[in-house]
Amino acid sequence: MNIEPGSRVGPYEITETLGEGGMGRVYRAHDSRLGRSVAIKVIQPEVAAHADRLARFEREARLSSSLNHPNIVTIFDFADVDGTAFIAMELVIGESLRKLLKTAPLPLKTALSIAAQLASGLAAAHRVGIVHRDLKPENVMVTPQSTVKILDFGLAKVFDQIGADEKAATQQLVTAGHHVLGTAAYMSPEQARGKDLDFRSDQFSFGLIVYEMLSGRHPFLRASTMETLAAIDRDDPPPLSEVSAEVPEELIWIIERCLQKDPEQRYGSTDDLAIDLMRLRNRSGEMRSTRPRRKQIALWPFAIAAVVLAAIVAGVLLSRLRARPPARQPSYVALHIPGIRISRSPVNTPVAISPDGTRIVIVGNAAGEPPKLWLRNLSSTATMPIAGTEDGYAPSWSRDGKQIAFFAGGKLKIVAVDGGATRTLCDAFSETGSTWNDSGTIVFPQIDAPDGPGLFKIDSRGGPAIRLTRPDPKRGELPNLWPDFLPDGKRFLFVGGNTTGLQATSTQLELFVGSVDGAAPKRLGPIASRVVYRDGLAYYVRDGSLLAQRFDPESLHFSGDPTVVVDRVEYVRDSATAGFSIADNGSICYRTARADTHLVTLDRNGQQLALLGHGVYAAGFGRLSPDGTRVAVGILDPKLGLADLWIYSLTGRAASRITFDTFDERAPVWSRDGRFLYYSIDIQGPPDIFKLDLETNRREPVVMDPGRDDALDLSPDGSTLLYQHFNRASAFDLRILQVGNPARQQTVVGTPFDENDGRFSPDGRWISFTSDVSGKPEVYVVPFPLHGTPVRVSSAGGSTARWRGDGRELTFLGPSGEMMVVSVIATANAIDFGTPQFLFHNAEGIANYELTADGRRFIVQTEEIDPPPPVQLVLR
Repeated sequence: MNIEPGSRVGPYEITETLGEGGMGRVYRAHDSRLGRSVAIKVIQPEVAAHADRLARFEREARLSSSLNHPNIVTIFDFADVDGTAFIAMELVIGESLRKLLKTAPLPLKTALSIAAQLASGLAAAHRVGIVHRDLKPENVMVTPQSTVKILDFGLAKVFDQIGADEKAATQQLVTAGHHVLGTAAYMSPEQARGKDLDFRSDQFSFGLIVYEMLSGRHPFLRASTMETLAAIDRDDPPPLSEVSAEVPEELIWIIERCLQKDPEQRYGSTDDLAIDLMRLRNRSGEMRSTRPRRKQIALWPFAIAAVVLAAIVAGVLLSRLRARPPARQPSYVALHIPGIRISRSPVNTPVAISPDGTRIVIVGNAAGEPPKLWLRNLSSTATMPIAGTEDGYAPSWSRDGKQIAFFAGGKLKIVAVDGGATRTLCDAFSETGSTWNDSGTIVFPQIDAPDGPGLFKIDSRGGPAIRLTRPDPKRGELPNLWPDFLPDGKRFLFVGGNTTGLQATSTQLELFVGSVDGAAPKRLGPIASRVVYRDGLAYYVRDGSLLAQRFDPESLHFSGDPTVVVDRVEYVRDSATAGFSIADNGSICYRTARADTHLVTLDRNGQQLALLGHGVYAAGFGRLSPDGTRVAVGILDPKLGLADLWIYSLTGRAASRITFDTFDERAPVWSRDGRFLYYSIDIQGPPDIFKLDLETNRREPVVMDPGRDDALDLSPDGSTLLYQHFNRASAFDLRILQVGNPARQQTVVGTPFDENDGRFSPDGRWISFTSDVSGKPEVYVVPFPLHGTPVRVSSAGGSTARWRGDGRELTFLGPSGEMMVVSVIATANAIDFGTPQFLFHNAEGIANYELTADGRRFIVQTEEIDPPPPVQLVLR
């Protein structure tokens, strides 16, 4: 079926045909709702006539939409409109790798860049159990910016969930139909034989692609398909050292490992493959080629002369270079800190390395204790708490490494590293860090100053705080964050930006330079994260990677191309947060991005019933729809560092992405008729609550207060919105407002402690919530309307309480993440609870969950799978 330009498929207007494959035809289209270009893949009618092929097409949409990675094409939508099934996906402008390979082998630097990105994308898919199974140059796109995108997961399958029927069907295709799934020339030996596959099959296909990029030819390609498959199964590839003398030995070793016939001899983890290629790419100038030496017949006199000349030159240079130490290669260290849980914050980084690179300060907490600052000398194995830093965050070192500034309790404080009392400098509520110069001046952000947000300076010895910048929220200007001093100690880089109104689709983060003399800031240009300057380089995060780029602190100009330092750095775009710190010598400490989690449904025994989302991180989690068939949730995109709203079906349909803005959108709550979502969005600084119309895609503000606001629940009659509000005076409080009358706001529970995660009981007469007023999180219930004191439900720690649909049970998470249940006995004026009972403990841990009305199913976000070490180090 061919669709003419100008025709419409759902909300998409077709503009041109891009190409065609075995499953469907691809068009360029315009999304009339969001005003952007997309690619539309429409299934061919002859494919749609076969139920199994149609199911495969839908599976492509389902699996691909679950993969959020900069090197995997993003799926926006899957739908069937008037019998036309299609996928809407990211429009990738560029060329296929096949086209790039038509002329000649690729230059080594280009091939390494493509290989490293390709391996990174595959590792992301393999991490959540998805095998591509059809990896080939035709399914790899390269953009003009040299970004690699993997296409077409249509033949993928979740390798740890293959049922016996599917295995039998695949085997039948091999033995009876005389063909197999995938493209023959890029199959692994086990795939060619029709055997069971896992992620290592993709590694073999990857090895073939890299071999072809470097040599210009396929190692097993023969005159027919059967001969090609036989060569893949039996023959060894021609040695790359004979095909191309420029390929480094280290890279040959990687390719040969991928091309082993036995999967057990390939990489045990594609993450390891990606790391090997990343490190090789980053030091490509130091690698040794395999070019054979020329015969040295009758050249010994010249060799002797060269040695003598070299000795003379070395003697002249030695005195100049004697004091310069030899260049050291960086060492990569994963630093485990037993007994301390490192803070995870969407707005500040919990690790900071000292200027001399010998120590790090960490924000974290030991079991049962409040968070505080901890000091670790990198030459020691001990991690020691810093007295007087309870509830501290966003630490920064003085230039001499003797003091640390941090924020706690609405104050800017400093503490001496070697001991001594903590000193309070001034009132200051900041979500991001500060910066010191050599004279002890500290520049810091203040987001709730009486006369508006801005950057301020203060002398570390004491004195008043003096305003330096004044962004105007009324003009859409965002708070000024993340100052970092330049070498002159007078000027500093910082991040600002602007938005264009409540119906905007993005904010623009920008880099500025300010001055301690209060001169007007100068705009330097767009930026993706905070920027740190060290020794001629500006460090920042883009697409989840820490980059370094030449920067002149005098002219304030960037030059050259940025280079990747490390991948998978913790990143949150809305606050410009990037979880790294740089010492003066270039040593780095950083946090890795959150590991992949799953969305699953469990029964009351903790047994998994279904897997809803592969490899996704649910930011702020979400809520079940009123009819119990869908769950709305905020899903974090690690490439953008932002969350978008998605809706997952509990009946097996593909997940749908609801928002596409470059804002952080999370914590959705359904209206009672299922038409609207109340959710948090950072459209004008700290998150506010908006209402989204799912039919018109229009949003409108509901709560816009200083501080952070998150929707929690609607009363059963839909008249009252329960939400949590954060401010520096009382931490998290519970508030309510009348829907349709935002002016009628009221505090439910407000203390100097945290009260959060509130839910209405099914009859609307009680509100459950979590509070740490006792010194640790516990579950409480308070009457509604408000005419009584809270009743404690849990006895030994608890959080995340959820009501059963009839109100007779309350479930909650115990102190170790175990699922607990307690019976509820309520009368007209009183409520009582039984003894909490253990239900189950999930091996992967539970970060958050929803409970179905009948109390039989739990929709669970698992904790991080194989969590990374708390701190990663690159030491120089």
